[in-house]
Amino acid sequence: MNLNSPLTQPSTKKRLSILAVTLAASCMTASAVTVIVGSGGGPKFRTSADAPAMTGWAVRTGAIDPGDVATFGSSNNFAALDALFRPLAEGVAGAGTLNQPGNATTRAIINDTPAAGDFSATYSVSNTGGQVAAGDKLYLWVFNNADPSLATEWGVYTGGAAFDVPANDALGQAIAINLNVTTAVRGSLSGGNLLMAPIPEPSAALLALLAGAFACLRRRR
Repeated sequence: MNLNSPLTQPSTKKRLSILAVTLAASCMTASAVTVIVGSGGGPKFRTSADAPAMTGWAVRTGAIDPGDVATFGSSNNFAALDALFRPLAEGVAGAGTLNQPGNATTRAIINDTPAAGDFSATYSVSNTGGQVAAGDKLYLWVFNNADPSLATEWGVYTGGAAFDVPANDALGQAIAINLNVTTAVRGSLSGGNLLMAPIPEPSAALLALLAGAFACLRRRR
């Protein structure tokens, strides 16, 4: 299986619970929504070798412009991808706030809630033109390190329309949606879990490129 290509397997839906709850806005010009993300004791993030995710590993929730999604499936350049990712919370202006048990930082982590290897996090964010807007697709970007820039594996996952940032509910009624991850932009859906994909280190990628160029030169001779 090519882990660097977008992969959609709706026939093997993975229950990664995400609750998108729409709350009433206090005024007509701003709409606050609460997005609750969690594995809920169901399918978990795991490494490419099918080992469980470790406590403290980073889990980012955010939006990706449609034209940039394919880049997340092929590029190994974290800095370049980070510039394209619009995270919730993480101290970014207009990105809202994070509330996660056992985590005092602004970035979500695997926090063993409700059980080992699980995670649960709650975001409160505006959906009217800040970091995200109503209708934007949300993605989960998980890493095998507490510092995403140091990760050697990561996965990027999303689902259907229920992964879209909700619009404000004029009546202020809570709307709960139980989601299924159906798409692995990076990584794979396997054995009821969400597996990450290895990310070659820059030096390894450079060596591979040089080896390929040398082999091509030898063939020409």
